Amino acid sequence: MPERPQMLRLYVSHERTGDGYRNVFVLSQTGETATVYVLDQLKAVPVPTASLAKAKPVPYRPKVVRSNLLKRARLYRKYGHRFPRHATVQLLRMLGAGRATIDETVNAPPLPEVVQARAQRLERAEQRERLTSVSTAIRERIEAQPLERPRHAQPRRRACHVHPDQLALGL
Repeated sequence: MPERPQMLRLYVSHERTGDGYRNVFVLSQTGETATVYVLDQLKAVPVPTASLAKAKPVPYRPKVVRSNLLKRARLYRKYGHRFPRHATVQLLRMLGAGRATIDETVNAPPLPEVVQARAQRLERAEQRERLTSVSTAIRERIEAQPLERPRHAQPRRRACHVHPDQLALGL
């Protein structure tokens, strides 16, 4: 019987998973980096190999972890969420899941509402693209027209200052 993988309690600091202690399985280890599978978020994350030395092993029941992982992967697939398919399959094989069970889980069809929502988002994106192209064409036509300068009235000649007494004298 193959040796079961070891679950570790590891401090993971990554932009996709956040910072904190997580239960992980080591998928691969090369040189200075190791790829670990974060169970609670279904994500494969690279970590420094030095951090694995500080990690504490966690006791677990493979059957329970396997069933929880299958359930979460099926839900992720049904609701259209992304998850690392290759890493999930690799971990499920390490935990002893059958090939048929893995294929059924990973290739589960999405729910009809998810497919419909995806189609609506695609239609909205196409409509937004069409509207953007129309508005760009209108803007280009407006910019292509020559600008007419507004005609201003001829400036009036400024009257010289005349005192009212000068007008009366007729000067």
